[in-house]
Amino acid sequence: MYVTNRIKAFEVGPDKHLVCNAISGEILVMSAAGLRLLDSLRKGDVSSCNPSLLDKLERAGFLFASRVEEEAAFVGICRSSWDDFQLSVPQHYTFILNTHCNFNCPYCFEQEAFRAHASTLSREQIDAAFQVVDRHAAEWKQGPEPDFEIFGGEPLLPGSRPMLEHLVSRISERGYEASIQTNGFFCPITLIFLSGTRSTSARFN
Repeated sequence: MYVTNRIKAFEVGPDKHLVCNAISGEILVMSAAGLRLLDSLRKGDVSSCNPSLLDKLERAGFLFASRVEEEAAFVGICRSSWDDFQLSVPQHYTFILNTHCNFNCPYCFEQEAFRAHASTLSREQIDAAFQVVDRHAAEWKQGPEPDFEIFGGEPLLPGSRPMLEHLVSRISERGYEASIQTNGFFCPITLIFLSGTRSTSARFN
């Protein structure tokens, strides 16, 4: 009999403890006597525990036949959670439209050399990215629609507008929506263009 190490006890009142199981998510209310019982089971002493309680602890994921069995259960739960995550969470795509910004704040998280390079995505790069998007969409038909974030630098710079139009049109023609991370300086002009597409969700930083 093996008592999992993936449990933690918290005292919440007189002779009352919440014992949380990180494998199953199960939470049991135990007295000090219950904690002593778990310690006895860790030492291999099952004589003081009745069969019905052993069965309850086993079903709650507190007891396993061996450490190998516990690890197999843990891996199985992780794999199942990952599969559920992939099916329920949309694919997220972030397009760094350009590396430069009109504010060029000294505290920017982007490196100064990267910002000084002043690069903008090309049509070929955007189209190549959507080959990947389309392939993922075909492979994950059962999942939710992907979401898109247009980022920078500052994505609404006037000089970047041709590539912004191209990117937004590629998103919109597939029936998807996008959000934009922007400092807001050029928003009034740019949002007039965006209002003509389905990609009208904007977020301001």
